[in-house]
Amino acid sequence: MPFDYKKEYKEFYLPPQKPQIITVPPMNFAAVQGKGDPNDPAGEYKAALELLYGIAFTIKMSCKGSHKIDGYFEYVVPPLEGLWHQPGAEGVDFSNKETFIWTSMIRLPEFVTRAEFDWAVQEATAKKKKDFSKVEFFTYDEGLCVQCMHIGSYDTEPETLRQLKEQKVDLLHSHCPVMSTILARSIRDVVDAPLVFTYHTKFDVDVAKLLRGRLLQESALYVLASNISACDEVWVVSHGAGENLRSIGYQGDYQVMENGVDMPRGRVSEEAITAATTDYDLPEGVPVFLFVGRMMWYKGLRIILDALKLLQAGGQDFRMVFIGSGADAAEVQEYAKPLGSKCIFTGAISQRETLRAWYCRADLFLFPSSYDTNGLVVREAAACDLAAVLIDGSCAAEGVTDGVDGFLIDENAGSMAAKLQEICKQPECMAQVGCQAGDRLYLSWGDAVKRARERYGIVMENYRMGRYDDHHRPMDGVLNAQGSMMDALAKLRDLGDGLAERYREGWDEHREGIQERRDEFREEFQERLEEHREGRRAFRTELKQKGEALWQKLDRYL
Repeated sequence: MPFDYKKEYKEFYLPPQKPQIITVPPMNFAAVQGKGDPNDPAGEYKAALELLYGIAFTIKMSCKGSHKIDGYFEYVVPPLEGLWHQPGAEGVDFSNKETFIWTSMIRLPEFVTRAEFDWAVQEATAKKKKDFSKVEFFTYDEGLCVQCMHIGSYDTEPETLRQLKEQKVDLLHSHCPVMSTILARSIRDVVDAPLVFTYHTKFDVDVAKLLRGRLLQESALYVLASNISACDEVWVVSHGAGENLRSIGYQGDYQVMENGVDMPRGRVSEEAITAATTDYDLPEGVPVFLFVGRMMWYKGLRIILDALKLLQAGGQDFRMVFIGSGADAAEVQEYAKPLGSKCIFTGAISQRETLRAWYCRADLFLFPSSYDTNGLVVREAAACDLAAVLIDGSCAAEGVTDGVDGFLIDENAGSMAAKLQEICKQPECMAQVGCQAGDRLYLSWGDAVKRARERYGIVMENYRMGRYDDHHRPMDGVLNAQGSMMDALAKLRDLGDGLAERYREGWDEHREGIQERRDEFREEFQERLEEHREGRRAFRTELKQKGEALWQKLDRYL
């Protein structure tokens, strides 16, 4: 069944008619920018829609042609979205819609990279004989916002906007330590509500990748820690995440609020397992190892592949299934080639029941990541009674006892290979430990939400009773400036990447230009050479004819 964004992400696409506050993650769109009244049948807006849907359906129907997009899955084209504003207007002047500045856009599936988007633009231009250059690849991070369903024409929107303005905010919750937290802090006093922050990413690693130089990194981490410290309550997704937060300079208290998973506890039917896996070489009696996640080296994928190469050298048969996509996917597949058909790459699987079937088919889950702060996939595996092999001391391994509800290894391929060799000799042990993992590690989405809601109540009560400090709120202006600096640095990095990309594109165009001129010169040279040869042949023919005529005259004379 095709993946339907409206159904899978109801909180974004099917909001209630009563306003609510949500956090929208970054998304990629096909977008067209323009100006004018959207109701004008001959205006820019109508033309923009034709361009957008042309690109959207070119991508959707790519599976029918020769161009195959890596990670492609069947899906329903997401609904039309838009950004609107009126320069110089206070609020919205619906009587003057021709002054609207808008960005009309359609969400792109996760498998659509910038390169695949560029292909779609070229393909649509060639097939439809229309200029699609106005359609751009657009990344939008909306973050914290108030959302409400509006039903009716654009002229009736003032009532919906009035409801949004009157929305009572009980609590603010940020998941980003920079801009979304700065935004939440700026409106905290206005709405008179407490601010909760959740730390679930090792930002020291991200800062080290983003910035060069110890001074810049330390300054950035200070801004992050100061910004987080200004929140009323801090949540972390694991004890390891909390300690990582402390390592970047945060000195306050935190609440461990673990993430739950949306998979029910228990196995799927054998029929469902067969339907999901029947197209793959999975012999009976051969252990099946599974990895689910982004195809990135930092997930410990090199440890997995090197360990499997050791197993293969030792004569152990197996199948290794990788489910997911990511920037390193091509490199990972190349690195796995010595393992041959023992390694299976399915790409991303969006259908949750299909993914659940794979968890149930596997014998062991491999997740040697020391970067992840929680490891939701470990709990998904536990939901299906599947034991995991984890790095001892990692956040994903919190609460796991070796040989009881999981298996722990050192962070190297030799340790994993030895553990897998040992486990493969005891298939009944894998099943037993998997059942224990389900009993001890599984946490449902509903239970996690229930706990969060209960904690929200405590936070609001503490705020109402004045139990939270002022958190250096007079420094908010300084921190806002620091946050803006961080955002500027991020944009500078993006600009640098963009310039590098433009340089590459420019060089490619230059190289293509040279090739075109070379081909033109070659063609022209061949034409000139052929003309020269023709001229020589004609000259010889003419000379022969004249020679024969001359001999005839001589014969008559003699």
